[in-house]
Amino acid sequence: MSIYKGILLLVVSMMMTLSFPSVEMGLRMGTMYPDNDTQVLQTFGTDFSWQGVVGFLDDSGWEIRGTLAQYGNLSHYPQDIASANGLRVDITSLYASMIYHLSPKTAKFQPYLGGGVGAYFVNYNDVYGQLSSETKFGFHALAGFKVALNDDVSIVSEYSRHFVPASFTYMFSSAKNFDLSSFTLGVDLLLPEYTKAAAPTYKYSRYEEELLIEIQQTRKELDDMRKKRQDAQQQIDDFYMTSDPKDPSFDIKYTPIKFLESKLIVMDRQIEKAQASVLELSRTWEKEHSAAQPVDTQIIYLENNYRYSPYGLQMQQGYIVRPGFFHQAHFSYDWSPPVVVNVTTPVTVDEKKAFVEKKQQRLQELKDRPLL
Repeated sequence: MSIYKGILLLVVSMMMTLSFPSVEMGLRMGTMYPDNDTQVLQTFGTDFSWQGVVGFLDDSGWEIRGTLAQYGNLSHYPQDIASANGLRVDITSLYASMIYHLSPKTAKFQPYLGGGVGAYFVNYNDVYGQLSSETKFGFHALAGFKVALNDDVSIVSEYSRHFVPASFTYMFSSAKNFDLSSFTLGVDLLLPEYTKAAAPTYKYSRYEEELLIEIQQTRKELDDMRKKRQDAQQQIDDFYMTSDPKDPSFDIKYTPIKFLESKLIVMDRQIEKAQASVLELSRTWEKEHSAAQPVDTQIIYLENNYRYSPYGLQMQQGYIVRPGFFHQAHFSYDWSPPVVVNVTTPVTVDEKKAFVEKKQQRLQELKDRPLL
């Protein structure tokens, strides 16, 4: 069995075991050049190349891809230039690749490796027309990475090496091969309609989806507010632990801390409202669903499968939203530490006394912490 038949058999057998629920189309441009045989390199070199690709992706990380590519170049051999015969090679290649993605397709950065077989249609021409043409079969290896701009669009960079048997030995009598390398940069587009139609396991009605989106967004806001409050509390604690009321610059430093402490009160109210809202929304879900469908599990499922929604969903900064919409905060808070206050309010004697008491309280709390 030849190496080409072996690779083809492997690809076919894997296709029978995988589902490939997603389809991508892409266009790449870059350079391609012969990179091995000395005699070929003396005649042809680097020139523009384009590639059009269609890929079928499985959730396990495997992809079957078909590629149509073209490379062409005029001879730079001194004798050809002097004779002005315009010797030119054009190679149109059509090949199939088996690719494995090293990270999930939902990741921002997605490296991948692969290889496959294909046909290379080679033509030689000069000013008098076509000299000859030939079809060669070869194999290739490739490596690249994607950077996802959003759920459907990715920037792609790829290197591929093509091992093509010797062509036109009557012209290059001692040439051993026409191996090619290429570097390309392009854009891949996920076809969402196909992906949604191929995902029958998506299990929510429009009403259920709306309810779960509201729960997911409120939970995310709650987590963000808790993180901001924790950062603010840490900033306040650091000030209390390191500042001295006798320091001449104490008034200037303490003013923004007082402002920050007042903002914590507002933040605590917003956190309480968010907690109550999550509890109420979760109870609404539980009233209408069985114990086998807990809301926590449904939120995880939605975050992992939102792109399969027949109603259209996207992820923006951790929030699930409808396409073309941005998340609007349910709970308003216009503060993010560190806070900068331009007006310095003099610190009164009573405030300094209160500061000393709070500092002593902080120290005592640290002393009384239990061992973990």
